[in-house]
Amino acid sequence: MSGHHHNERIPPVLIAGCFALIAVGFAAAGYGRLTGAAVPEPLTVQSSVSLRFEDVANGGVRAVDPTTGEEVRAYGPGEGGFLRIALRSLASKRIARGGGAEAPFDLIRTPEGLLALHDPVTGDRLALNAFGDDNEGVFAELLELAEARRSS
Repeated sequence: MSGHHHNERIPPVLIAGCFALIAVGFAAAGYGRLTGAAVPEPLTVQSSVSLRFEDVANGGVRAVDPTTGEEVRAYGPGEGGFLRIALRSLASKRIARGGGAEAPFDLIRTPEGLLALHDPVTGDRLALNAFGDDNEGVFAELLELAEARRSS
């Protein structure tokens, strides 16, 4: 058995630095809430469609036009992985705030080309461009299909 021990004290300056970093984070979050700096800017809308998403008994998901009830696109089990993740992210916030699944989401394209999924119930929105071309493309296709259905 070795009698060799290491001094395992954390340097006080490191502890103080960690507390300072935490304090700055809380101060920034508080500032954002008090001043409204954390609130996203309104989007200028070039095109927009409202869609309701429904779970299907076989494990799929349907995108539905909320005014007509017509299916815009169906995703079978194992399809539309990013779509499911994006919707779950917004839906969990909606449910936590007391909202239900029946209200549609708005799919918005701006003149600058930003594609966003907006929850009118909570005001939350997801900038879909941030997740890569393939993932954004899933929602771009939905926007095009819904617009084509609306104009026919």
